[in-house]
Amino acid sequence: LCSSDDHRGRGKNGGDGGPAGRGIGDLQGIAQALIRGWTIFYGRAVALAVPVFLFLIALELIVDRARHTRCYNLADSINSLSCGIVSTGVRVFFGFLGIFFYEWIYLHWAPVRLPAGNWGVWIVAFVFYDLCYYWNHRWGHTVGLFCASHVVHHQSEEFNLTTALRQTGTGAFTSWSF
Repeated sequence: LCSSDDHRGRGKNGGDGGPAGRGIGDLQGIAQALIRGWTIFYGRAVALAVPVFLFLIALELIVDRARHTRCYNLADSINSLSCGIVSTGVRVFFGFLGIFFYEWIYLHWAPVRLPAGNWGVWIVAFVFYDLCYYWNHRWGHTVGLFCASHVVHHQSEEFNLTTALRQTGTGAFTSWSF
């Protein structure tokens, strides 16, 4: 918000720009950098994973036909692939919702600022994130709104690699709360 170099990084109470004194402009810059980084990382990960995954699906289909197990249904597989495409597109366009929500919480509700350089903070954050993921998935089986978002994951008639792509397209609108 300040354009002068001598004020950059200072919070609303002055401060040295440390975690407790970060201004809104600093956090918006951090959020924008995270969004850019996430978009680049996610795009590269998908670009690398898609050819490998499609190869493995083709290999599984060949083995399925050779063994006559019939675990592939064309309509079901196309539906699963479509769900994966929709889910990826929604994640690309709406994945930023969580970052903006976290930024708002950080600015308005965070009672303490944890040091990002401390490895103990990252261990606790990893365990806490895993706990949140567990509850997000559990609510996907018990709470109506979350169930409506999660149920597509369990709708396949077959169990094959295309089923792994059967992800929700509305998860970005519900999972940010965790």
